[in-house]
Amino acid sequence: MDLIENSDYFLDKDVVKKYDSNVISTIPFYSECIEFIAKVVENFQGGKKIDLLELGIGTGNLTCALLDCIEKLGNLYCLDMSESMLSLAKEKILKSGLAADRVTLIKKLFLDDWEMDVKSKPSIISSMMCFSHLINDSDAKKVFDKCYQILDSGGLFIISEKCASSNGMSRCSYERMIANRAILLERGGFMSSKQIEAWKYHVLVEDKIRSLKEWAALLKNVGFVITKSSGIKLPNTNFNERDFVLLKTIEDVSSSTEQALGMGMIFCIKT
Repeated sequence: MDLIENSDYFLDKDVVKKYDSNVISTIPFYSECIEFIAKVVENFQGGKKIDLLELGIGTGNLTCALLDCIEKLGNLYCLDMSESMLSLAKEKILKSGLAADRVTLIKKLFLDDWEMDVKSKPSIISSMMCFSHLINDSDAKKVFDKCYQILDSGGLFIISEKCASSNGMSRCSYERMIANRAILLERGGFMSSKQIEAWKYHVLVEDKIRSLKEWAALLKNVGFVITKSSGIKLPNTNFNERDFVLLKTIEDVSSSTEQALGMGMIFCIKT
């Protein structure tokens, strides 16, 4: 099994400590995408109690935004492989006022039996920038199938990932985005030169970057029905840092697109 889930990059305590300031300052559309997902969730609720499962919770930025917009929250399940990430996420979640006995932290890999720790059927499963760590399509399909089986009937499944086809202009645009982020990381002092090189190796070599079309095919294959797809379109040109930091407009995109997306979001329903 060719799985890169245990990358040292996310286990580096210095990287984790600076993670929030890093992503907010060097991904111009990061906060906008979180707000966009939260708005979709807010409109989905329909006044019913929501159990929420977040996969690859990181430091809990998306989770906290969802907690702010969910009116009737039941249980919250948080999965991540990094104890340091989970610790920071829990600190934020408890500050939001959610009772500790309603929060379950799960320190496991995606292919582990994490579903055994989820004691109720979640109404929503969300994720952000985590499934690209699964470099084999068969492994991604296994995880999506787990999500489909555990999700409540009529439930909402959300994935948000950097997207590009594996070659051609789409891949070039994605690599240009990484180069521009590296400039911002160095200028902001978020990482040392050595850490930046490790990060670039992680996102360009360890991760598998799929197009939105490929993500959609994997989701449909396990039974999900796609209801909405959106994204931040990257220019098909050799765009510079100034162009990159202005990328904030989220628009509807076809789930069959292979265009490079700084973030591609797919919203699915279990029927």
